[in-house]
Amino acid sequence: MRAFFLWVARMLLRHGAMIIIVCRFIPGGRQMVNLTAGAMEFPRRRFMLFDSIAVTAWAGYNVGIGAVAGAWLEDQPLLGMVAALVLALALGWLAERAAALWRARTEKEMVAEAT
Repeated sequence: MRAFFLWVARMLLRHGAMIIIVCRFIPGGRQMVNLTAGAMEFPRRRFMLFDSIAVTAWAGYNVGIGAVAGAWLEDQPLLGMVAALVLALALGWLAERAAALWRARTEKEMVAEAT
């Protein structure tokens, strides 16, 4: 976890806007970025600007998914529930795989920097 915190801090310094916006879409990423930005005293105005953009994009994305899924499954609530469960499980599995790959890569980079 410490290695991830240090990586997020480095990325915030280099690419603040991108990290704040992208991490809004990553489960747990928003909390880590918020905590890291606060701990490293990231400029509040810049954070609020980037976070406002992220929140707007995230809300639009979720409204779009809801509108499409609602129109597609309007008359089939049971199918909608099953589709939501299958999609949630698939996305959860993909997120776990991506996190494992990311951790492995980050650990390799940390070891390479330490030597």
